[in-house]
Amino acid sequence: MELILFLDLRERAAVDDNGTLSIRPAAIGDLGEYTCIVTDIVGDQQSASAFLNVQYKAKVIYAPREVYLPYGKPALLDCHFRANPPLTNLRWEKDGFLFDPYNVPGVFYRRNGSLYFSKVDETHSGSYSCTPYNELGTEGPSPSISVVVQRPPVFTITPQRLYMRKLGESLEIPCDAKDGDQSQPPTI
Repeated sequence: MELILFLDLRERAAVDDNGTLSIRPAAIGDLGEYTCIVTDIVGDQQSASAFLNVQYKAKVIYAPREVYLPYGKPALLDCHFRANPPLTNLRWEKDGFLFDPYNVPGVFYRRNGSLYFSKVDETHSGSYSCTPYNELGTEGPSPSISVVVQRPPVFTITPQRLYMRKLGESLEIPCDAKDGDQSQPPTI
């Protein structure tokens, strides 16, 4: 990975005759310290350094197509983004409308912009998207994230608490369940 970044920088960077480093265009991976080292004919060296801080609009870097949230339990819905300067605002939409957790009981913003559901229910299912912003703006919203509320499996047959058999006797312990959503059978 470092070699690829170095080769990419070699194609975009040049040092002219007076020692000026030019990088065209600057990329996110160019962030870091650059040092100019000068050596005289005797071999004495001096150096001077500069730090490059590459700034860019806030951008979503990953959005899953589907997220399953467990019914009746706490859960998080994350917005994965990069931003430099740092994030100033993060906007969520649900089913095409602004989603304001301050108006939805049991849903809260986390410091990183994630949505925290204190107790997931069916009303939380839907199509979500997030849009991060910083001082420079935004690269736009995330692709749609389909949130599916998943109910846990339900026992249809449970074993007894205690079975007693004599040595050598056979035993069958029944157990069966159905999926809480009845969408697919659970693994038993």
